Amino acid sequence: MERGPLSTATFAKFSKKVVLFCHITSQVKGEPYPGLLDEKGGAGWPYVCFMNDSGQFVARQQRSKVRDDGAAAFEATLTGEVKEFYDLKKAAKGSDNKAKAAFFMKQFQLDHLTLDAMKEALGKGRFLSKTQTAEIRERLMEYSVRDCLEGLDTTKPKTFGPYAKKLMKLHKTVGLPEGPAGMTPWYVILEDALERKDAKTFEMAFRALRATGAISRRFFELRSKQLADLKALDQKKKK
Repeated sequence: MERGPLSTATFAKFSKKVVLFCHITSQVKGEPYPGLLDEKGGAGWPYVCFMNDSGQFVARQQRSKVRDDGAAAFEATLTGEVKEFYDLKKAAKGSDNKAKAAFFMKQFQLDHLTLDAMKEALGKGRFLSKTQTAEIRERLMEYSVRDCLEGLDTTKPKTFGPYAKKLMKLHKTVGLPEGPAGMTPWYVILEDALERKDAKTFEMAFRALRATGAISRRFFELRSKQLADLKALDQKKKK
């Protein structure tokens, strides 16, 4: 690309409208930003993208467009996708709730939002549709579960206590994922409940795991017996 579009007068003119940054993934120990290509969505080189002043990804430059249109493709992306992003940002500063929602969802799609920003949006909820709220809630659950499970060793159930506690708190606020995505968090809660001999929590986790449709018959039979034993233990305590 450096011997083609990037060497043209058209690109030189375009470059005056942006701040250029060139990064080479050299794999040399100690190089700055060794994972930058992956962080910005690149899978191979050459890779060109547009970022905002915080270094967040805004738009990808399609190689096919550069191949077909040359350096003019960069200008087209700048005045197209990139301009759309900043136009939405400007409009969102006003009182138009539709504009606020449009920019928020654009940031959401580009993965610009922090967990706190998503939680705040769900708390207000006035400018987001039900579909948008559901989409954000699902992503929030995904990210929150990932944070809750960081450092978990699934081979050591006796260490699940702190993780289960965080997951239960999450369950009461934004919820836990349904289907296969909920297998690990509910399994952690189940094992911890078994360790603490908490029949009520064990039953809730077992029900959630069964709802995923991904448990084996052997797992079902084993956990059913464990649940019966825990309930029997509770009955003895009440006598």
